[in-house]
Amino acid sequence: MVVRRLADYLSFEFKAVDVARLADARILEEYELLLFFAPTYGDGELQQDMEDFLQRLDHVLPDKHFAVCELGNYYGYDDFAHGAMPIIRDVLLELKAKELIAPVSIDSLPKKDWENLKRWCDLLNQVVADA
Repeated sequence: MVVRRLADYLSFEFKAVDVARLADARILEEYELLLFFAPTYGDGELQQDMEDFLQRLDHVLPDKHFAVCELGNYYGYDDFAHGAMPIIRDVLLELKAKELIAPVSIDSLPKKDWENLKRWCDLLNQVVADA
């Protein structure tokens, strides 16, 4: 639902790819900017298909930029340091990719925090336009 809403918020073309359907992670070589949207499950865990995908990333990504949007229930929590976002960031930084903008944690319960997503997308639009 969040990824579908991106068409309303992003001012540049993008292609949405479900990592659960990717047989080969080398598809990333086709893109300059990689946007990752991932829910946090349980006690700060990745969804299994995202974990499997990240484990298949065995090549260096030095010319790639990335941004991460983590989805979950953050209401009442002060610390987002143990969810999907830091796991994804660590893998990508280890592979020499460059973070384009700061990650964002979007509340999805009890309702989607569309305003926070829009602010993050506005920043992303600005940085992409300036590049």
